[in-house]
Amino acid sequence: MINLLTEALPYSISVCGINYPINTDFRIWIQIEEILSSDFSAADKLLKCYSLIFASKVIPSSVDETLSSIMNFLSPFYNTGGGKKAAKNNEPLFDFAFDSGLIYAAFLSQYSIDLTSDHLHWWRFLSLFYSLSPCKFTEVVRIRSTSLSDIGDKTQKSYIRKMKKLYRIPASSGSISSEIDKLF
Repeated sequence: MINLLTEALPYSISVCGINYPINTDFRIWIQIEEILSSDFSAADKLLKCYSLIFASKVIPSSVDETLSSIMNFLSPFYNTGGGKKAAKNNEPLFDFAFDSGLIYAAFLSQYSIDLTSDHLHWWRFLSLFYSLSPCKFTEVVRIRSTSLSDIGDKTQKSYIRKMKKLYRIPASSGSISSEIDKLF
């Protein structure tokens, strides 16, 4: 793991002792997450990811080590998936595409960063993303993560149930970690 306070951000991944330049913009890595949780075949996912990630279009020869390096870059601070699933019900807490407006507003409001035009290294984006102060986006994530079984008051439980329905993320094809397992 890298210390963001004392080390430079990486702009390459190491595979079999060779450093391969990669695209580090957060938009690319959000697309990677979307591809990995899509219905594409494992081979198509791999091709699509490789075409986005490798800046020089030179592809490492070891698929397993490349995928391992990609996953380390994708989730540098947390386990694969970055806390995207609620522990009890395994429902998604956020989705970059579905929640894009809320995420955009949160970054603009809190950091004065316009995600539609500013370049951010993926790791810088993740650091800021997981540190968002209370806002509409974090409120929605909190509601999604609330377990109805932990609420005793019927009125509060009814309210949270309605809010969970309002903010529910449409069904997806599967978690990123399960899709990664299919690639190995």
